[in-house]
Amino acid sequence: MKEKQEFNDFGECEKCKVERRINKQGICEACLEWLMKVRSDPNWRKERLGQLAKSENGIIQFTWRIMNAKLSQGRHFASSFERKSQHEIRQEYARYGRISEIDASALTKARAAAPYAKELYQVSDELFRKIKERPDDLDKMPSYKFEEFMADLLNRIGFHDVQLTPRTRDKGRDILAKWKIATGNLLTIVECKKYALARKVGVGIVERFLFTIRENDRASCGLIATTSFFSADAMARADQFHYQLHLADRRQIMNWVGQVGTWQKRKGSQLWIPSP
Repeated sequence: MKEKQEFNDFGECEKCKVERRINKQGICEACLEWLMKVRSDPNWRKERLGQLAKSENGIIQFTWRIMNAKLSQGRHFASSFERKSQHEIRQEYARYGRISEIDASALTKARAAAPYAKELYQVSDELFRKIKERPDDLDKMPSYKFEEFMADLLNRIGFHDVQLTPRTRDKGRDILAKWKIATGNLLTIVECKKYALARKVGVGIVERFLFTIRENDRASCGLIATTSFFSADAMARADQFHYQLHLADRRQIMNWVGQVGTWQKRKGSQLWIPSP
């Protein structure tokens, strides 16, 4: 049974380049219907494969598929060392998978109170280490995992009382986080955009989030975090409200990941400061 497409996001369509309601792949409903109709035509598929075969990228893809097909025909003999390494990798990913199912706020409390807190820290640190070494792992996360990742990241770089909002009807508020200052707490609301690397975050999203900050929540400030980048118009609009709105693109997120483990809580307070 074909999965029903949902067009819940609003942004620029990857095909027609018009801001409309789009699905998770960044395609509007009209363009998706056209693509489904065209791709069901066998003549179009034959022509498209011919074009792909003539391109440099297509030659690489076909070569890779042929090599995989040949290798899969014969039995692969692995050494005991290779088998042991593969087993350890599978165990490591299974271990991370179990921990990743825990809600980020619950994980934070568990670190401080549970007898296995040290192990949880090790797993979380391992995730950040892998992201440092392989930033492309960000693209493999589903949207809700990216939100949990950002909640944990904000907690690790100095925010406190970090909470994930319900996944439905969040009104563009994925995370609520507080920053401790001498006069009290600053509330920061965070919207996470798990986009493909080539898909930009447009000015429309910035405009709507500004309304959420000022009118809905009246928060101290807001943050939009994305795995891709922001359009020039979006950055220009955010710059007009640089005390209220902050943008974190892929590069900024990686900078924060690099700071994990370099912040510490000041003794006797809730204030976090960089380690000397």
